[in-house]
Amino acid sequence: MKHGRHEIPIPSWVDHEMQNWARWSLSAEYPGRPDWPGPRMARDLISRFYRAPDWGDDVRPLPPNEAHAQRVEQVVQKRMQPLERRIVDAEYVHPWASGRWRNGRVGAARHLKLSLNSYEAILCSACLKVEQAFGQ
Repeated sequence: MKHGRHEIPIPSWVDHEMQNWARWSLSAEYPGRPDWPGPRMARDLISRFYRAPDWGDDVRPLPPNEAHAQRVEQVVQKRMQPLERRIVDAEYVHPWASGRWRNGRVGAARHLKLSLNSYEAILCSACLKVEQAFGQ
């Protein structure tokens, strides 16, 4: 993986697993947590703003890999500290609400009242825990 001046060393496959987890988190009912806002919020956003593409008969987006997403979820719930969970939520699950979508990691760090260096160091720590859970 190539690292530029503003890139942090998160392996691309770990980033992919985190994005898969975020899609899974927002796409289905969350087992055992009816108070979790993700699926309800996603449905509300979809009903107001989403326009379904015309995929035709042959092309469909791939669904999240549920087994991998549940593996990441176990790490998030059992191995991450609360601040790590807030950062992975800002980075992957709710980037539009955290400022990440509009202003990058700087915006998400400001939203969480952290320095960019702290935000990125904690994000790397959280992603390392996911990497370890997959045995890499």
